[in-house]
Amino acid sequence: MELIDNIERVLKQKNIKQSKMLVDCGLSTGVLSNWRNRDSQNITLIAVKKIADYLNVSIDELIGRTVPECQETPLDADTRELLDGWNKLSNNQKQRVLGQIQGLQELKNNIAAEAFAQGEASGRNRANIKANQDASVG
Repeated sequence: MELIDNIERVLKQKNIKQSKMLVDCGLSTGVLSNWRNRDSQNITLIAVKKIADYLNVSIDELIGRTVPECQETPLDADTRELLDGWNKLSNNQKQRVLGQIQGLQELKNNIAAEAFAQGEASGRNRANIKANQDASVG
């Protein structure tokens, strides 16, 4: 069984005795043998978590699940050019560029807030005009 094989592999790598680990985890000393031989349906997540925590490994590692490696997305020409230029800047120049970017973001946020406020005011004006029209008709 892969789980048991992986536990035993990690125990060997870390030079830890199986019986010590099981006692320290509060598990019966025969639990791994039981799991391997006839009682694999009684494996509990709690027991596996205790063992993983004790061995300082993930549950995924114990059950044999591997995390796929990240696929790098190729950079387009503009992004490569931008990064090349960035890498040529001194730290002082990079800080100035970051300050300019922050200023542009604040400007963008201010413009958006003004547009929203104008839209709100415009909506109130339309409502007032409509109310005045209704009042003069009636």
